Amino acid sequence: MGLKEERMYTLKNLRNMMKNHTGMLVLLVISMFVSFGVLFFGVGLYYQYSKNIEDGEIDSYAVGFSINDIITKKNFCEFVKNMPNKLMGDVSYITCFSSTQVSGIDEEIPVAFYLQYSEGKFEYSDKVFQPMIDDLVIKDGSFFTQEQYSNGEKAVVMGSGNVNQPTSAPEYTNSVTAFGQSYDVIGTINPANSSYFFYSIYVPFSSVPDDTIMNDGVYLALNNKITKSEYDDFTAYISEFFKDKITLYEPAFDLASNTSYYITVVLISVIIAILSALNISILYNYIIISRTRQLTIMRICGGLTSNLSISTANEIILIMLPVSIISALCYDKFILTVLSAKFPLMKAAYNPYVYAEIILIYSAISYLLNLFLLHHNLGKKIKEGLK
Repeated sequence: MGLKEERMYTLKNLRNMMKNHTGMLVLLVISMFVSFGVLFFGVGLYYQYSKNIEDGEIDSYAVGFSINDIITKKNFCEFVKNMPNKLMGDVSYITCFSSTQVSGIDEEIPVAFYLQYSEGKFEYSDKVFQPMIDDLVIKDGSFFTQEQYSNGEKAVVMGSGNVNQPTSAPEYTNSVTAFGQSYDVIGTINPANSSYFFYSIYVPFSSVPDDTIMNDGVYLALNNKITKSEYDDFTAYISEFFKDKITLYEPAFDLASNTSYYITVVLISVIIAILSALNISILYNYIIISRTRQLTIMRICGGLTSNLSISTANEIILIMLPVSIISALCYDKFILTVLSAKFPLMKAAYNPYVYAEIILIYSAISYLLNLFLLHHNLGKKIKEGLK
């Protein structure tokens, strides 16, 4: 059989299959769709897994540093305001500390600020303060409104002393002095609900003078866990801004996070792809059975089993290539969009060359596998037909 005749024979068989074996052809196409879809997914998932192993996740939800030298409130505000939007988008709220002498209290007391920065203003963090507002039960007066806090009003909420402390809290007047200025007392925390500093106070961050010294440490609470490279972006900015005035807290990194999960899913993907390839061979073998008489006659007329096997394997490839291209388009435009919500790094794994490589490699392996199986099965069927 010459090359031209072989092509004509292959095309004739494809037309005959569409006409007489429509159901089998549909199953064949579905098997190919599944094979390529699972392979595309497996490659993307392996990329996500490898990036996870390479990069790791920070094993906490915060980036923090201790303060070694003088950092004023003004320095800190510049640090927050100049933070790149990409980094600020990952920050839920910021915790920082100072201390002050308060009228009526002999010792200097620590003051904590829980901040969120929005549209050029410092507000108190809803995530921190709203539960406090709900649970503390203000004994007298009220807590800040966001407007009072962001506008930096000279208002203070006073601690009322912890019930576990033997010393009772002093009686506060309508105002107290803190941070060298007068604050109006708008509320007092009920001691029965207080688990915070004895004699602690809460004041709006923007009300504190610019030369106030920040101390202890700073914590950037994050919305989600971040990767090591994202953590490095934070630390690069922090180190560049504060130089040697701070010491970064080094978190632990979970370099093998979800390793077993990724490996299991990748292995399942490979198994499904292999089973789909075998299914293609089984389906085609059913079609070959219907051609036993025709193939036997061709063998009697001098056709080689190897040539007949190659011609039949070519039929599978002629179906597989267009199906693979359509599968790649559907996967990239529709399925990948859904998967990216669960596997955010997966999308970076794909480009036209990657899809082409997957299609060519799988098609070549499938071609050789089917060629081997067809050669074996055709030989048996032809021998049976000659008996």
